[in-house]
Amino acid sequence: MKKSIKIILSVFVLLCMIFIIINIRDSASKKSTFKSVLADVDTNTVSLIVIKNKNITNGIDLVKTDSVWNIIYNNKTFLVDKLMIDSILQQIDIVKPRRIASKQKISWAEYEVNDSLGTLVSIYDQKNKK
Repeated sequence: MKKSIKIILSVFVLLCMIFIIINIRDSASKKSTFKSVLADVDTNTVSLIVIKNKNITNGIDLVKTDSVWNIIYNNKTFLVDKLMIDSILQQIDIVKPRRIASKQKISWAEYEVNDSLGTLVSIYDQKNKK
């Protein structure tokens, strides 16, 4: 009786070890491509913010000339409070992605992240690099 218990216990320990090794390998091979940081923006070098979505046909450009920010929309220019731009940049900087809404393109419209429904925000530095 003692011999059979030892055999069963040995097989159980061996199976547990195999299970642990397989799980460790699987988790190492499935490295996430999910970005933990949405955007790494140096707010001091930003000179242009472009916002486009389905409701804005030509987009809105927030342009920094010297130290003054302006909105350009439909060939009209409006002065913008610097604190508003600082707030926008701060919000972009603190946004942290939590999960992927969907990997299937068919579901993107439901979450409004496809090309026609999503909002695209592009940020450029003084050298016009994104």
